[in-house]
Amino acid sequence: MADESSKRRLITDLLLCSVELEELTAKLYETLAEKLEGAKAIAARHIARESWNHARTLREILGLLGIERVRPECERVIGENYIKIKNILLNIKNMDPESVADFLSNIECSLGEETYHALMLPLVKDISDEIIINIIIDEIIDEERFHGKLVKRMFGAKNSNELDEILNVQEDTDGGEVGEE
Repeated sequence: MADESSKRRLITDLLLCSVELEELTAKLYETLAEKLEGAKAIAARHIARESWNHARTLREILGLLGIERVRPECERVIGENYIKIKNILLNIKNMDPESVADFLSNIECSLGEETYHALMLPLVKDISDEIIINIIIDEIIDEERFHGKLVKRMFGAKNSNELDEILNVQEDTDGGEVGEE
């Protein structure tokens, strides 16, 4: 019984931190969009809008599941990438677009949020019996993978093979991308 309670607490902490991480990411991309032009600015605003939407949706799921909004230590729960995203957000206004692009191109930083969601949000399915919620979680995961691919295209990854491995995607024979089994 204690094991099930611990599992629910961990998943709850991950979900609560996911909301906060989505909000930080939205702010990061909104600020970045102000420094960019053309298609890159549009892409940054697009990621920001979807990140705000994810945060709002995850908050609604928290309410449906009856989860209190007591903030866990997200720095501990998520780790280094959470701290890096917070730091870049604090410093982005003083950075030139190339420095921000270097940050976003760095595999360990740029896809921290997207990778975190792709790996952690499936755990929500363990505490939700609602099939509709599970479908929504799958959609958020797909959108996070898309964000990763978009960032990769926007700024170029320093090591595309490692980036694809982190995203767990491969090129399909017809040019699309599919997840590996």
